[in-house]
Amino acid sequence: MSTIELVDPELRDALAQQLPPLTAESLTQRRANALELAEAVPKPNLPDIATDEIHVESALARSRSAS
Repeated sequence: MSTIELVDPELRDALAQQLPPLTAESLTQRRANALELAEAVPKPNLPDIATDEIHVESALARSRSAS
């Protein structure tokens, strides 16, 4: 049995594509392409939150301080 049988049938075509061989040159190009793709994703507009603004007390911390 091939492991491809374990893959969702809708995804098999994507996995069946032959990728070019991985060499030092192609790895450099793939990394550059991945960075371009990552930079193309829109960044969410989130407010800056300092870590000292959030304090969540846990049950474990309470039980240790009580003893």
